[in-house]
Amino acid sequence: MKQVLDLDQVLSSDWIVQENQTIDLSYANRVINTYDELGLEMMLRLQDEDPKCNSISLTVGTEDTESMLRKALALQVEEAIRIDHAVSMSQTPQAVARMLCAGIRKIGDVDLVLCGRQASGSDYGQTGLILAELLSWPCISLVTEVVRRNEGWVIIHQVDDGLEEVVVSGPVVLTMTQSADHFLRMATLRNTMDAKKKAITQWSLSDLEEWKLVKETAGVSLSRIFTVEESNDCAMVDDPEFFVDRMIEEIQKMNQSEGVSL
Repeated sequence: MKQVLDLDQVLSSDWIVQENQTIDLSYANRVINTYDELGLEMMLRLQDEDPKCNSISLTVGTEDTESMLRKALALQVEEAIRIDHAVSMSQTPQAVARMLCAGIRKIGDVDLVLCGRQASGSDYGQTGLILAELLSWPCISLVTEVVRRNEGWVIIHQVDDGLEEVVVSGPVVLTMTQSADHFLRMATLRNTMDAKKKAITQWSLSDLEEWKLVKETAGVSLSRIFTVEESNDCAMVDDPEFFVDRMIEEIQKMNQSEGVSL
């Protein structure tokens, strides 16, 4: 799971780029990433169906993320683990996936990993896919439903022209997406109070056998952050014979004005 800022609290007037190429949203609450909530709810449903299912919530981050893990514990997840790492990883899905991979291998005997399809903060949508590659496991993306069947699972996921049903055996990585009837359940007050007393397992990178494989290279670098200026300019083209040429010309002008090459 990943903790993200609650962007519903952010007003459009607050999107002001600072000199250090950041936007100050520190006042916003931190919540579980929406797609990770779907994965959490699906894991809880599998646990409801099979009492022998052992559920674990895993994250990478600082102590701030423990409020998210305690919410998972309040929902009756059996164990919560935090890989302690204070460096910002907003542009490093490779590093996050390597840490999660090392953590999963340390846990051992894992049959099913459920991730959100992407995080609302960056929308990369890469971590789950990279994680599956590092684990050398198959990956099914855009999953909307998981049902236990014998020693495997029935998976329903989105494809270009609708939904597809596949039957798989573990281990496998699933990236979850939204569906009509999947919403994270509410914890009872008693379970919420009890969760505050439960221990959260903490690992440092040195506790992980593969910690030396963790790379913090972003793979991309932030060039600039800017607000897109809306424009209502309209160019009319009457002659259909020159329509395409005129459209290309107008698009090139717009890109040149914004410093983008075509």
